[in-house]
Amino acid sequence: MSPGQRRYLLSETAISVAVNSAVSTLAFCLTFRDAGPVPVSATPGIAQSLVPQSFMVGLMGALVPILLTRARLRRGQLATFPDVAAMSLPTAVGSSFCYAIGATLVVGGPGLLLLPRLGPDAWPKAAAIVFSIAVGAALSMVITPLAVARMLFGHQPPQRALCRRRLHDAGLNRDGSA
Repeated sequence: MSPGQRRYLLSETAISVAVNSAVSTLAFCLTFRDAGPVPVSATPGIAQSLVPQSFMVGLMGALVPILLTRARLRRGQLATFPDVAAMSLPTAVGSSFCYAIGATLVVGGPGLLLLPRLGPDAWPKAAAIVFSIAVGAALSMVITPLAVARMLFGHQPPQRALCRRRLHDAGLNRDGSA
C-alpha cells in the first residue's frame, strides 16, 4: 500500500466515523426523545435500536466510500494496482448491502439478544447515547477500511496485491518470467 493510498484509506475512515457517529446521535435523539432513562428491551429500546443502526451504519459506511472511491478511480484521481478495475455499480451496491447485512448479523442480532440479559432494564440517557455513538464509530472503523481496500486492491489482500505490483514494476509475469 502506497503512502497516498494509506492516507486516502485513513481519511475516508475518519470521515465515515464522524458522519456515522453524527447520524447515530441524530437517530438516537429522534428515537429516545423523553428525558428519562432509556429502556433496554422495550419498544423502542437500546437493544432493538441496534438492529437498524448496525444495518444503516454498515450500509452507509461501505456504500458512500465505495462510490466515492469508484468515481475517483474512474477519473484517474486515485492510484490502484494495474490489474484492478473499478467495480461495476451493481457490484458496488451489492457489496455495500453485504457489509450492512454482515454488520447486522455480527452486532445487531447479538446485541438484540444479549443486551437485555446482561444489564439493567434501563440505562441513563447519557450512557445510552455514548453507547450508540460508540457502536456507530466502531462499525465505521471496521467496515469503511475493508470496503475501500477492496476497491483499491480488488479481491486480493493488500500484501498479495503489493507483490503483484512489484512484479509488474520489474517487468515480470506472475510466474517470475520476463
